Amino acid sequence: MIDIGVIGGNFIGMRYWESPGAFSNGISGVAKVFAIAGSLYAGVEMVGVTAGECQNPRRAVPRAIKQVFWRIVIFYLGTIFFIGLLIPYNSPRLLSAQSKTAASPLTISLQEAGIHVAAHIINGLIVLSVVSAGLSTIYIASRTIFNLGRTGRAPKFLGMINKRGVP
Repeated sequence: MIDIGVIGGNFIGMRYWESPGAFSNGISGVAKVFAIAGSLYAGVEMVGVTAGECQNPRRAVPRAIKQVFWRIVIFYLGTIFFIGLLIPYNSPRLLSAQSKTAASPLTISLQEAGIHVAAHIINGLIVLSVVSAGLSTIYIASRTIFNLGRTGRAPKFLGMINKRGVP
């Protein structure tokens, strides 16, 4: 809606893909993006860890993996596409050698469209995502330590469960 001018009143279209150009840094720029994205992507291992706790892993694991694939395609790649439409890669508000701080591309696009409240909501969602990632890490670490205790690779008390079977 922002791209076509319904929100913010400014038609953007494919302007930023043409000038400064989405691929003006060539294969080097694409490789840098994949290197950064690859180092930031984590969480798929949770499918394997949680598979041990479900009743029917043969059915649940393939289903969960398919859901993860489609979520990556829709949410990550879709978001990246729309960010590429709304903000040029050389925007001074993004992190660069000249800037001391950076803003979220989603926040920048919402602020430029005049939706300042939505920019705060995006910042809140980013904080919520960070908290969620931290809680997921605690969950995975606790389950890993529990299984190490159960198999004798860590002190036995780490693998104990209560009367209801909860670690």
